[in-house]
Amino acid sequence: MVLTGAGNLLLAGVWMFGALLGANGMNSSQGGRFLGAIALSLALLWAGSLVLARRLTAWGLARGWSTGVCVVLATVLAVVAWAALAFVATVVVAIALT
Repeated sequence: MVLTGAGNLLLAGVWMFGALLGANGMNSSQGGRFLGAIALSLALLWAGSLVLARRLTAWGLARGWSTGVCVVLATVLAVVAWAALAFVATVVVAIALT
């Protein structure tokens, strides 16, 4: 879970920087709502990815896989799922607020 959390926080920092650059042309009200909605959705996705990583690790261990394989698999899948859902959330928020 630590690897997943760290990986997703690194991506979240890059994502918020991109959102900040994207909000540059908006007025202060639109930009504030956009950045707030993106930050909230990224935080919720981050918490969900931690739960996903934990469940994937438990699922792999229940099938007799090695701990290292389970941790790497869960981390990679959770980070990929987070990135895909963060992209979808960004598009949805951008469409909803413009």
